[in-house]
Amino acid sequence: MKAIGIVAEFNPFHQGHAYLISCAKEHTGADYAIVTMSGDFVQRGTPACMDKYTRTRMALSMADVVIELPCLYATASAEYFAQYAVRMLVDTGVVDCICFGTEHPDFPFETIADILMQKNEQIEESIRSAVASGLTYPAARAAALSDYCLSHKIANDFAILEALSEPNTILGIEYTIAALRHHCTVLPIARIGHSYHDNSTEGEYLSASAIRTQLLATESPEPTERKYVSETDMNALVFQALLAAQKAGYDQYLDCDKDLSNRICKLLPQYTDFVSFAHLLKSKNYTYTRICRVLLHIMLNIKNEDMHYAPYYRVLGFRMSAQELLSQIKKTSSVPLITKPASAQSLLLESAYSVFELDLYAAALYEQMACQDFAPRINEMQQSPIIIP
Repeated sequence: MKAIGIVAEFNPFHQGHAYLISCAKEHTGADYAIVTMSGDFVQRGTPACMDKYTRTRMALSMADVVIELPCLYATASAEYFAQYAVRMLVDTGVVDCICFGTEHPDFPFETIADILMQKNEQIEESIRSAVASGLTYPAARAAALSDYCLSHKIANDFAILEALSEPNTILGIEYTIAALRHHCTVLPIARIGHSYHDNSTEGEYLSASAIRTQLLATESPEPTERKYVSETDMNALVFQALLAAQKAGYDQYLDCDKDLSNRICKLLPQYTDFVSFAHLLKSKNYTYTRICRVLLHIMLNIKNEDMHYAPYYRVLGFRMSAQELLSQIKKTSSVPLITKPASAQSLLLESAYSVFELDLYAAALYEQMACQDFAPRINEMQQSPIIIP
């Protein structure tokens, strides 16, 4: 029995994702593909356009098992997102290869990961200096790595070096670091179709961004129907959370430091909506994505003290043909497997249940945004896994 692991958001699942899973199985000879998928909120600090169960059903057209990446990890920085997602897959005891899509399959992921794992002082000092001069951390790290690779003749292809600042490359490096730490191999697979940020609606393989734009632009749901969710649906919830926490400040929340907390307090009277406020807060020191994550963490009440590894496998769905795989995971892993949320409290240690409670809270707020006046709501505690015959 051979299984490969994939970390994904599937926001939403599309043909490029299907191609990734198909290629991963073909290249590795794997019998199964296990996906750890973000729930109702994603790493760029926004809600998923569709609920996690709809996306799970779509993913199971190709994947065999989908487990939920807890919201605490799914909405964290790239480092923590990758670190905990990969560790969850490895801890199943059946995954020995992590597969991911990239625009640059020939990029030296393992070489770069190894350099970063060694905490090279030259690179660390370059990053510190660049951050102090006003660059964001991702830009500072990309510049430091680029300079180091050129000076040490590790890579002379400027196109490859430019890739260091691209989202999928950044995640690919973090996946590789996490995999190497757990003695797991990685398999980068070339993306096909449009690039990550391409909003073009022409062609067979559209980007997730383009598909989200199409979905949100064409939607006019009836009051009895669920809607696609976007950042605009967070407007009131974020403002309410900001007001409630204003007196104590925001540096207790994940990803927020004292300077950003002070900036939020100063500019809060100018709040009109989530997107505009995030752009208002953006500066040379803080990326737009980081600010979105901070605002989301404030809305979800996710604090710095919450970040710890306390895993559980919340099974969102599986194919009937993967029942043997699930049985094997139960045998080889010490991580609790949850198929009935109502039983979670009796199965989980207190530290893990506190992470699970954050998922419940996040799901409740997501339902508030996704449902029209008379639309059916998902009861998280009663939701069973999606099973595909």
